[in-house]
Amino acid sequence: MMDARAHGKSGGDMATYGWKERYDTVAITNALCFQESVRHLGALGVSMGAAIALQSAAVEPRIEAVVAEDPFANLREVSYDYGGLHFSPFLGKTLFRPATIYAVSGLSKAGGFPPDDVSPEKAVAARPFPVLLICGTRDHTIPCRHAEAIYSAAHGRKELWVVDGAEHASALGRSPAEYENRVIHFLESVLSGP
Repeated sequence: MMDARAHGKSGGDMATYGWKERYDTVAITNALCFQESVRHLGALGVSMGAAIALQSAAVEPRIEAVVAEDPFANLREVSYDYGGLHFSPFLGKTLFRPATIYAVSGLSKAGGFPPDDVSPEKAVAARPFPVLLICGTRDHTIPCRHAEAIYSAAHGRKELWVVDGAEHASALGRSPAEYENRVIHFLESVLSGP
């Protein structure tokens, strides 16, 4: 397991929502493969961790599959959700648009990355890898339309599980047995082989 930069026990002054973290994942994969005999490698992430896992798989071919719960489709779109105070992205795109644009611009300048390239949606289009996307019908933080956009853009094997009544990052708590069955079945089916 890993902490993203500027989270948990990882260093760094700020998160870049996958722009730099995807290469942190490459470094971790290198270290793992140096220390262990790795036959198959999959990634599982929730929320920002899901977005990082998807972007990491686009640049790290040793990641064979990704399970992503509540990822954002791209940084700009999710900024509208956050700018709309988790009530409506329409507020983030209209009334609070100047603040949203200012925040994203400041973040990209401080982090040294182009905000439009922070995009799990582009990542799944760049490299076909199996992906299981999970979202909740009551998620107002990162609504299901993000997972649906990623699903539409994906070229590899893909599955979308919409969990009725689940809020943000709560699919496991909402339906633990089904969550376990779906994730294990998906990973077994895509990571089987030599």
